[in-house]
Amino acid sequence: MGFWNKIDNRIKSYLEKQIERQDQIQAERESKIKVSKPSKVKQTYNSQEKKLDYSKITDIGLYFMELHDNFKKYGESENRDYILEFYWVLGCASQGRSDEVSEILKNAKNNDQSFYEKIQPFETQILRMTKISQKIDESDMNDLKNSESIGEYQSRKLLKSKIFMKDFNFFNRLEITDIFNCENIKNAPQHRI
Repeated sequence: MGFWNKIDNRIKSYLEKQIERQDQIQAERESKIKVSKPSKVKQTYNSQEKKLDYSKITDIGLYFMELHDNFKKYGESENRDYILEFYWVLGCASQGRSDEVSEILKNAKNNDQSFYEKIQPFETQILRMTKISQKIDESDMNDLKNSESIGEYQSRKLLKSKIFMKDFNFFNRLEITDIFNCENIKNAPQHRI
């Protein structure tokens, strides 16, 4: 009888520790949400500093897709569709959708030389972002945290990738309206963070 009581007590002790650990993890998550510490990144197109608050991004993979959707609301221009397409390509690259990125770049090269000439200088960075994101997406996700979605996992891993974040920050700071010469939509917000 004493043997079973010892086992029962150990199981209860173990379960209580696990519950405490889960409560601690939840409290840490809530405190991280409430207190966000933005990092400072120098802008390349002017000498001011821009604070990037990554806690405002719920999903790195959807960031440029959301910019694409938000940008639809602003101004008409002959090059507006190019900007939307550029944001779409960046969104696909951030999500690791290599087939779509390759298809868009191939179609631009074959069918729309003016668009391709504008994005061609960035093709290497776009493909690099795609490759990194795809590698994370196709990983076995051994270190997936409790109650963490796949999007949250991918965002967490992408934030840790120095190469990906270098390219991500470059495109986030890039004045896309200048690349596509869109004078009448200069005031459209290009960046959320």
